[in-house]
Amino acid sequence: MTRTLALEIAVQDPAGVRIAAEVGATRVELATALALGGLTPSPATLELAVETAGAEGPEVHVLIRPRAGDSTTPRTSSSSRSATCAGPSEPVPPVS
Repeated sequence: MTRTLALEIAVQDPAGVRIAAEVGATRVELATALALGGLTPSPATLELAVETAGAEGPEVHVLIRPRAGDSTTPRTSSSSRSATCAGPSEPVPPVS
């Protein structure tokens, strides 16, 4: 039985998405500040990454992490996470 492995690459911008597609990645994890462990990208970066991937490119998955440091957050920061996750007020249209 032959199994195909999926390749996921962490990227931080549309250029990274393009490179990941060229090397055959099936998924990308989009984040900024990878040197800090990754932070949530801006809605504009997400939109450009999805456009770059296109219909035939890798799936774009977004890292949701609003700040550097450990993953323990005070209760008051849940509104910050919600605002960070909200992203664009309009849905990003699928690329055809």
